[in-house]
Amino acid sequence: RRGWIRPGGLYLSARRLAFCRDTLGVEHTLDASKDPEEILRAVTSGDMPTAVFDATGSPPSMKQALRYAAHGGQIILVGLVQAEIGYFHPDFHKREMTLKSTRNAIREDFENVIRGLEQGRVDVGPMITHRTPFDKMIEAFEGWLDPDSGVIKSVVTL
Repeated sequence: RRGWIRPGGLYLSARRLAFCRDTLGVEHTLDASKDPEEILRAVTSGDMPTAVFDATGSPPSMKQALRYAAHGGQIILVGLVQAEIGYFHPDFHKREMTLKSTRNAIREDFENVIRGLEQGRVDVGPMITHRTPFDKMIEAFEGWLDPDSGVIKSVVTL
């Protein structure tokens, strides 16, 4: 994948990190090709985050999340992957962490999100970088897979 950094089997996009900082106003972004643990310690004054969300679906990233949570912290796995993911139990146990996963939502969750969108409480506008009509979707899809296309989120319209 051109334009992406690939440390330890993970694909990272400097463009997406810049988007998070510059467009979404995320105060701290983390380039995982550097030492994420060191960066997190610096940002949190050594305390580490109390919750770490991993939405990558990448086994190496999901496994490394253990290193990034504070003592008593939570690791929340959002991404889904067809693989086994293991942790060195003594490290996990001694830090009294909680491991959670999220996979499904119920109807009320979707309704709440839709209300938030309709009421303007959630502004997804900046995230939608590409749109195409339904009848052009097949042609557009392959281009969206190219990291150089700059896709953050794409929408198919009717």
